[in-house]
Amino acid sequence: MTKYEAVELEKIRSMLIPGGELPEKTMDPLVNAPDFTSFLEGVQKLPFSLKIRETFGTITETGSLTHVIRALEKEHLTRATKSSYLYPLSILPILDYLIRKKIEVENLRILARGKEKVLPDDLIREMLVM
Repeated sequence: MTKYEAVELEKIRSMLIPGGELPEKTMDPLVNAPDFTSFLEGVQKLPFSLKIRETFGTITETGSLTHVIRALEKEHLTRATKSSYLYPLSILPILDYLIRKKIEVENLRILARGKEKVLPDDLIREMLVM
């Protein structure tokens, strides 16, 4: 989102947490990308982007990152659930539960606001994380 909103490089660098899933040599070209289009091209080369790649086209169509964010949340939920099953005696099942509750509250808000604004049911379904 920071590249989409054209946040300055130093601010982006200060938000990064080292030691994550992507090594620094992979992150540097993404952070230094001159614009959002080149950033997306770099992200599409990463292996984890396969599951969210189809949502990248909606950015130019809608001018919004909503579909990409929802796809990332779904992927995050899937990974959290898988981890909680792999390590049942750790804190991961509790974190999985909290993530699910947060998503449930967000889904209820989406439903309520969508019905209030009389949005089509298909659009509301797209916005839900299931």
